[in-house]
Amino acid sequence: MLNAFPTVRHPLLSLLQSAAAAIARRQSPNAAARGPYGHPLTAAAAELAAAQQDPTRGYSPPANTTVPAATCVGLGLELLGALLAGDKTKQTSVRNRIAFSQCDPRWAETLTEYATNLQLDGKPRPVPYRRYKALGDYILTAERPTLRIGLLSDWGTGTQVARAVIDLLARQQPDVIIHLGDIYFSGTAEECGAHFYAPMRAALPNGPIFTLCGNHDVYSGGQGYYRLLDRIGQPASYFCLRSPDCSWQILAGDTGLNDRDPFDAVAALTKLDLQEEAWHVDKLQGFPGRTVFLTHHMPFSAFVQIGPLAANSPVNPNLMASYARLAAVGTIDAWFWGHEHRLRLYAPYRGVTRGRNIGHAAIPVEAARGPATPIASLVDPPTEAVQITLDVVEGAYDHGFAMLDLGPDGIDASYWAVTRPGGPIYRESFGRSKQAIT
Repeated sequence: MLNAFPTVRHPLLSLLQSAAAAIARRQSPNAAARGPYGHPLTAAAAELAAAQQDPTRGYSPPANTTVPAATCVGLGLELLGALLAGDKTKQTSVRNRIAFSQCDPRWAETLTEYATNLQLDGKPRPVPYRRYKALGDYILTAERPTLRIGLLSDWGTGTQVARAVIDLLARQQPDVIIHLGDIYFSGTAEECGAHFYAPMRAALPNGPIFTLCGNHDVYSGGQGYYRLLDRIGQPASYFCLRSPDCSWQILAGDTGLNDRDPFDAVAALTKLDLQEEAWHVDKLQGFPGRTVFLTHHMPFSAFVQIGPLAANSPVNPNLMASYARLAAVGTIDAWFWGHEHRLRLYAPYRGVTRGRNIGHAAIPVEAARGPATPIASLVDPPTEAVQITLDVVEGAYDHGFAMLDLGPDGIDASYWAVTRPGGPIYRESFGRSKQAIT
């Protein structure tokens, strides 16, 4: 269980995990930093959330989980349900059971606070998404033409693994850090502080940091995420970071806004807001330099299902359509994303020259026996340009990040892993004048 970090695609269950993690941090910060199975309450919440999302699995508290913890998360889910249903009688009954149990005295209070993040239908409250007023909004100019950017995704877990990753990244002396999204479990204000801002600033006291919007960032309604944006000085959930000589630009998009209902097949195929898409098109129109596109979600994958099972499709048609409209007016040299918790470098595919999945920053993925193989049923799946083999630590793949060195002559990308701190495990270059370095 040490390598497990179970997450679920459901706002209510993610909030239950968030509330359990909040209690764990107050009771035992060191145990909480070890991950969901480092504290009895978070372990029980993880197992209950997984069982609720997949009823065929059944609920069995972890062997090292105390009976009070298992009881508390069960009562917690009951209380959340009663709060959302507006059932005052049930609320009183469950509160009394919690009060006379061995649960933390603040358990009911914490759950009540977290329930305000959801509407009565159980869905998150409207996200305070920020729309531009003019096409020139949200363009940020770098201080100089050469810049070193650290990229990582699905990093905001608050665990010791996440801290090891950011410590190694900090040693590479980045000028800027960009996180591609997902602060777990549901992006509450407390989690945005404890899982993102505090460890990020502990490792990197100075310098700009940015974070994109993932699905977990808005499971609690996005209030915590947008407060975090104000705290780090990021104008919106999408932005353009551009060199002063226009030799390169980073375009960061918001794909989390439309991925909030995991049981809606249409919403699962997330998309860019159409107005935001027009903003991105404008940034590419006539731009003379190189462009790197960033999103949280992947446009395609050979290894996980995207959209309805019956479709057997490896692509998200919404994101691919947006990409086609962007590529029609300009050149995108590389597209980096997270969401899938792996490191994969794809060969050119359906117009995407370089697709780079770097979601391996903190969520453990059990190591496969033998080489990973694409899902057999997929129609025309993408292939990998190069297979990078990460070390296996306690049965799970190692974690890491990417570095981009940008300048007038091109863009160098390097990929790093915690178990090999002496240098990158792979390098490549974007630009007509340079060849890939292996």
